[in-house]
Amino acid sequence: MDFRSDGGNFMSYANDACNMYFTPEQAGAMRANLIDQKPGHLYNQDPENTPISVTPAELEPIGFAVGGIQAVDFKWTSVPNATTYYFEANRLPNFNPTFKVAEMITSDTAINIPDVWQEGFTYYWRVRAYNPGYTCTSNSAGVSFEPVGFINTNNIDELKNVQIIPNFLSTGNMVQIQFETERNLPVNIDLFNLAGQQLKNIYQGQTNGFQSIEIETNGLEAGMYFITIEVEGSIMYRKIVIY
Repeated sequence: MDFRSDGGNFMSYANDACNMYFTPEQAGAMRANLIDQKPGHLYNQDPENTPISVTPAELEPIGFAVGGIQAVDFKWTSVPNATTYYFEANRLPNFNPTFKVAEMITSDTAINIPDVWQEGFTYYWRVRAYNPGYTCTSNSAGVSFEPVGFINTNNIDELKNVQIIPNFLSTGNMVQIQFETERNLPVNIDLFNLAGQQLKNIYQGQTNGFQSIEIETNGLEAGMYFITIEVEGSIMYRKIVIY
């Protein structure tokens, strides 16, 4: 006779994300245990049944995560009535439990996950929103990214006083990159989107002393972009956000 586990039962062996009930016998056993052994737990603990009708959407990283070998920042949209989010990252797009690399429960819409990423591998991540009275919700669609490490991502000794002015602006406005070098150096500056696509080469040439280079933002959609500055094989990156 075939056996099929009831995925809706909290105490079944089914790998089901939407358990909903106990059998009358299970409920009776738990009720007897409470009354006889743990009467102090008997008080009203019914949470508000506030439904959640929206699934969170992944914001970043999508495509690649610059400088994300040691740690990656994840962000997603806020969901009405949600008090908690379950985050999960996996090596496989079907989120096989065997290949899970990170998970976290948070009340925020952004988390930082360090020390589990390897360059050259593709990872998949998703988020599920819930609250104490409404847990039968759906996971977000799930997106992929690949960590990309840069040498000296925060600082390059040969570059001084690096500034991006402004780094939060509306499309059509100008961005200035300012820096100083103490000797003649080859500098290459590029602009990337979150998908890892190079949008334009901003500057390529020899520099010495103070430099101020302008970037046109006409035609760029709202979102986050990365400016990379390369000097003799070392690369630093800076973010700009266009709204």
